[in-house]
Amino acid sequence: MEEIKDILSNSKEKSNPGKSEVLQQFVLTQSKENTYCKEANIILLKMYTLFPECHHNLTVCLILLKALAALPETDFVLCKSLIPHNKHNDSGIARIFKMHQFLERCQFNEFWLYLKENEDIIKGVTGFKESILTYIKGVIKLTYKSLHRDMLSKLLYTKGKELDQLIAKEGWKLKENGTVEVRSSADFAAIASKQYSSFKEFSVQSISNSLYLDMNQ
Repeated sequence: MEEIKDILSNSKEKSNPGKSEVLQQFVLTQSKENTYCKEANIILLKMYTLFPECHHNLTVCLILLKALAALPETDFVLCKSLIPHNKHNDSGIARIFKMHQFLERCQFNEFWLYLKENEDIIKGVTGFKESILTYIKGVIKLTYKSLHRDMLSKLLYTKGKELDQLIAKEGWKLKENGTVEVRSSADFAAIASKQYSSFKEFSVQSISNSLYLDMNQ
């Protein structure tokens, strides 16, 4: 860790290709221990652009997955911009781009189905699903006062007792008609104005429309 601190604090070390293996190992550590250091990961991606011979596809995939797990932060967009276009079609990278596309469009059911078919890509990334689930719950809180339990099940890719436990844990209310009250009107207004500032470029209506289309395809 001390060596990582030295790299982060020394401008010359940030562009030293001899440090790429140290940074790559640190990415593996982040993935295994469910920690995250955006700065170190960005330095490594920039190093890859300066020294293409150092490029390591698996490490790039792990960095992208860690950035994706950081949603609603915009880290993923920054990381993507640092990956050369000739690498965009590499199998792992292309699949992660697709996952981001689903999340960006609020096509959450499609995201979960795609992830189920490509679960190998997140092997070794501790806490990834949990982080994405937290992100989606955030979008739901921002967008809905209430929604049907069946729709919630598809958005969260969770069902049965596990879904009931999640509803209870979040403090949501399941009514007899199957509607889940996510927030009261007052709470909904407060959340919409205070939380998830990273969503400010989207209107609540546009997110709701995306979710509606997702559920009715």
